[in-house]
Amino acid sequence: MKLLFASTEAFQRGGLNGPLLGAFDLLRELAARGIETAILCRDPGMTGAQVTQHDGLGFPLFTAADPALAAAPLAVAAEATALVLLEGADGRLTAACGGVALPVIAWFTRAPTARPAVPLAQGVKLAAGGPALAAAVAAWYGASAAILPPPVPRLEIAPTREQALFLAPLPAGGIEILFTLAAARPRATFLVAEVEPLSGAWRGACFARAGRCGNIDWRTGVVALPSLLARTRLVLAPDLAPDADPWAIRAAQSVGIPALVAQHGALTDAFGEAGLMVAPHATIDAWLAAFDRLWCDGRLYDEACAAATRQAAAATVDAVADALLAMSDVTVR
Repeated sequence: MKLLFASTEAFQRGGLNGPLLGAFDLLRELAARGIETAILCRDPGMTGAQVTQHDGLGFPLFTAADPALAAAPLAVAAEATALVLLEGADGRLTAACGGVALPVIAWFTRAPTARPAVPLAQGVKLAAGGPALAAAVAAWYGASAAILPPPVPRLEIAPTREQALFLAPLPAGGIEILFTLAAARPRATFLVAEVEPLSGAWRGACFARAGRCGNIDWRTGVVALPSLLARTRLVLAPDLAPDADPWAIRAAQSVGIPALVAQHGALTDAFGEAGLMVAPHATIDAWLAAFDRLWCDGRLYDEACAAATRQAAAATVDAVADALLAMSDVTVR
C-alpha cells in the first residue's frame, strides 16, 4: 500500500512549516504501521513542472511550483494506491485529481471560498475538519463529507506562557485587533511571526506601529513553531479571512495552550471550548474584555488549558490514522 498526500501548503526546509507538522506526524505514524507514504507540497521558489524530492523527514517529500498540476502525474509515477488531498480553499487539487484511476480522498481543513471549477468526480470521497466545515463542503459539492479532524502535531514543549502568539499579520487576519490590544494592554506581551514572507512596504508599516506599542516581539524570516509555542500563553486568532486556517490553534492545543478566536469558519471546529470565542465583527471592547478574562483570570485560564488538552486528545495522530485508513478502502497487508 502506498498513500500519496498532496498539499498546497508551502514547505520550508528547517522552518516554520506549522500547517504541515500534523500531516508530517501522520505520515510517520502510517510509516510505523508498515504503510509506505509520501507527500507533495508547494515550493514558492520553483517554476515550471519540475518536481524535487527531499529526504530526511522519515518519508519522501516532494515539492513543485503547483501541486495541483503535479499531484496526478506523481501519483501515477509513484504507483500510489490511494491519493489524499489536503485541500486548500479553492478546490484545485480535487478538480485536478478527480480523474485518476485510484481512490481519492479530498480532505478540507479550510472553508471553500468559491464554487468548484468542475463537478466532483465519481468515486472521490470528501472529508472535512469538523461539523462547520463538513456543512460548507457538502453545500459546495452537493455531496456529504465525513468529519475527519486534522491531526494535532506531536510536540514536546513545556511553555513558559509569557506571550500572546499571533500568526496572521495581514488585514484579514485581524492585525488591527492585535495592535489595538497591544496598545491598550501595555503590560501584556505579544509575539508575532510571519508564516510566509510579507512585502517590504507592509512589514515596514507594521514595524512602525509595533514599535509605538512597545510590547510586540515581531519575528521575521523563518521561525520554527516549537520555539514560538515555548513562550506562548495563548493564541490570538481574530482571523476573518474566508479561508481562515485553524492550524495554529490545533498545534497550540497539543501542548495545552488555549486560544482567543473569532467565531468564524474553520476556527470554530478547531477551537471546541479551549479558550474564549468572540463574535464576528465584535467591538474592540468585546475583544479587550475577552482578552482580560483569559489573560488574567487564573481559574478560567487553567480550565481553558485543560479543555485544550481534551480537544487535542480527540485528534491524536493515532486516531486520525485509524479513521483515514478506514476511509481509504485499501487493505493494509
